[in-house]
Amino acid sequence: MIKTVKMLVLFSLLIMLISGTAVAAQQHHTAQEVEQPLALGEDWPVDESTTIKVTYSDEAGVDVWILFDENNLYVQYDVTTPYPQRNNYSDHDIWRASSFELALSHSTTIPMDQRVKWIMTRTTNGDYVIVTREDRTIIPNGEGVELKIVDTDFGYRGQVIFDLSNPFITSYNPADNNSVYFHLKVNDSKDGQDRTALMRLPGSVQEPSTFHVLTFKK
Repeated sequence: MIKTVKMLVLFSLLIMLISGTAVAAQQHHTAQEVEQPLALGEDWPVDESTTIKVTYSDEAGVDVWILFDENNLYVQYDVTTPYPQRNNYSDHDIWRASSFELALSHSTTIPMDQRVKWIMTRTTNGDYVIVTREDRTIIPNGEGVELKIVDTDFGYRGQVIFDLSNPFITSYNPADNNSVYFHLKVNDSKDGQDRTALMRLPGSVQEPSTFHVLTFKK
């Protein structure tokens, strides 16, 4: 009987690994409340204790902070990479090169098309491109979402301001939620044409069942 149970457990784990749905350990992270509105390009008061850290290699990784006030959700991502931030695409294909992805969900059991997901970048031409999934929409920079990316000595820094009154994010307002589920990923590229590294939390930005917990610290 014990041998049979062990065989069933091993078989189940094997099936999950083959199907790519093995559940990674769920992480718990904190979004920090700020007292004053933040502006793009300024030094934000990030709390190192709330850093969402993804290490890809000795020379590549990303540190992310999520902050909020009554009107906005803020995201800062510091990407350490030996390559300049480059992206030769200008529409829904921006995920193929240097870009940042953030997904939110109210549950880990809903279908993929019921989460909300943004992909954003600064193109090689210097233009900002922000797209969403479910629905597939291109959002002009500054219309509900503001993005700024600057080069740094470690790679580059992205700052994002989400207007909480925007339909894409309003249901995730910290005023109405103690916590939500989330996932994030940075696509790194050495030439602006193809991805050369995926810096992401355990699990998948595509699959809500692997999302992590984000608690709004009020």
